[in-house]
Amino acid sequence: VKYETEQKDETISSQSELINQQQKNQLLSYLIGALLIIMLGGLWFTFTKNKKKNQQLEILNKNLEISNIQLDKRHKENELLLKEIHHRVKNNLEIVSSLLELQSSQIDDPSVQAAMLSSKNRVHSMGIIHQKLYQSEHLTSIEMRDYFVNLGDNIRNAFNAEGKIKIDCDMPDLVLDVDTAISVGLITNELMTNAFKYAFEGKKEGTIRVNLTRQGSNK
Repeated sequence: VKYETEQKDETISSQSELINQQQKNQLLSYLIGALLIIMLGGLWFTFTKNKKKNQQLEILNKNLEISNIQLDKRHKENELLLKEIHHRVKNNLEIVSSLLELQSSQIDDPSVQAAMLSSKNRVHSMGIIHQKLYQSEHLTSIEMRDYFVNLGDNIRNAFNAEGKIKIDCDMPDLVLDVDTAISVGLITNELMTNAFKYAFEGKKEGTIRVNLTRQGSNK
């Protein structure tokens, strides 16, 4: 009886341990399942949130694309308008230049004719700038070497010095903004006009050298 009792107690103890182990395993399974559910919920929340953000970004990108298209359209319209303004200013300056030339032809006083010629060259020097602006892709800056060549040709024609006076513009490419280019152009116009007037008296031919360089870090 004692042996059987001990056997039963051992069996009950073994079964109790087995039940406890099963309960622990079951509890662990529940915990793992709960963690998996929480993780899946977190992933689903993150996925939903990212999806919503992606949709908002798509809407924002579409709005930005529409805005960029509108800005490009306005930019092209403004560019066309600015070119038209430069073209009209150039034409108006050409009219003024022609009026000065017409008035000069009706005057006999050499000093007045010289003053008219100087004024005509000044007006034309500004007209060349506006011509370069509406012909160029850059509506706010001027490449000065090409400008000096055109300015020199115009002054040389005004003095009937074609084939007599050469104009050498051996200088690097240099781009200036419109305001600076106009000031430099007027100064160069005066210098070249005076050179044509006084530098070649008694000479059959000569050369005017024009050079413009940037010094230091000034912009």
